Amino acid sequence: MKVAAAAVAGGLTGVALSLVCLALVLFFPMGFARSYGGSLFHGLDVSSLMVKPQVGVGILLGFVYAFLTGSFIGGVFAAAYNWVEKKWR
Repeated sequence: MKVAAAAVAGGLTGVALSLVCLALVLFFPMGFARSYGGSLFHGLDVSSLMVKPQVGVGILLGFVYAFLTGSFIGGVFAAAYNWVEKKWR
C-alpha cells in the first residue's frame, strides 16, 4: 500500500467528514445536532462543546486541520499495514 496515497485519501476523508458535520450544524436545529453528537459519543453530554458555527476563516482552518489529521491517520495506517504484511509473509 502506498503510504502517500493512503495519507491523501485519509485527508480527503477527514475533509468529507468535516463537510458533513458543517452541513448538520448549518441545516438542522441545534437539538438534533446535540442528540446526534451524544449518540456518537455513547450518551456523553456534548452541549457544552456546542457553540455557534464558525464562518469564513474558521471553517477553512477546520478543513485544513481535518485534512492534516486524516492524512496523519491514513499514513500511519498504511505504514502499519505494510509492516504487518511484511512480517506475516
